[in-house]
Amino acid sequence: MRIALHSDLHEEFYPVGEAPLPEQSEVDLVLLAGDNNTGAGLPDMLRRYHLHFNAPVLCVLGNHEYYDAEMVTTEKEITVALSDENDIHFLQKSVFEIANVRILGCTLWSDFLIDGQEGKQDAIKTCRSRIMDYRLIQYRDKQFTPEDSMDLMNDHLKWLRGELAQDFSGKTVVMTHHCPSIYFVQEQYLSSNLKGAFVSNLHRIIEQYPIDLWVCGHVHYNVDVTLGGTRLVSNCRGYPKENIPWDKRCVLTL
Repeated sequence: MRIALHSDLHEEFYPVGEAPLPEQSEVDLVLLAGDNNTGAGLPDMLRRYHLHFNAPVLCVLGNHEYYDAEMVTTEKEITVALSDENDIHFLQKSVFEIANVRILGCTLWSDFLIDGQEGKQDAIKTCRSRIMDYRLIQYRDKQFTPEDSMDLMNDHLKWLRGELAQDFSGKTVVMTHHCPSIYFVQEQYLSSNLKGAFVSNLHRIIEQYPIDLWVCGHVHYNVDVTLGGTRLVSNCRGYPKENIPWDKRCVLTL
């Protein structure tokens, strides 16, 4: 199976419909791992990608899709907007199967434990004051907090573990926005508490379950490494003029 992977396309920073598209490739599936548009603008963007690639499109939401909105409402509105689409799917704790491949998708969020329990409170304090999620997202009629991030991650991980524990004879792909490994942190940020809002240490899960491919985004840093038998990949475009080495023709073979 040939899979196009992109994330952090940030079309909200371009005039509507004018953001550059990835290079066209012959693929069986398109995965968009979050932070691709506003929540309101996402459905039309997904339709554009479906037409561009002529292949099913799957997405998870990043933190940016929730900005200036309420989280649960945003998810409901996107679900309704895509309800008549057969080949475009928004995954939030949900599974899509195609050609003996299952894709498990959720946002994931983070647990602020990337530096262990001893670093957790410092990470929470730093991220609470500096990460825009905790100013621009509403969650159940209140401002989103790091504690909400942790609760959501626990919920998403519980779901993910349950799905991974199910017998499946084909290939397994996990798609999240937030990242499952310290490998997704650039060297200059390894000492920063801010990384707690971007990555978590899920190596134990990766080693425990038969995951063939885990794709993610969020970090605006592009990685392709293997941990045990699992390939970990990100392919982020980032903000306009950020000049990240985004692979416009990223195709993963599974």
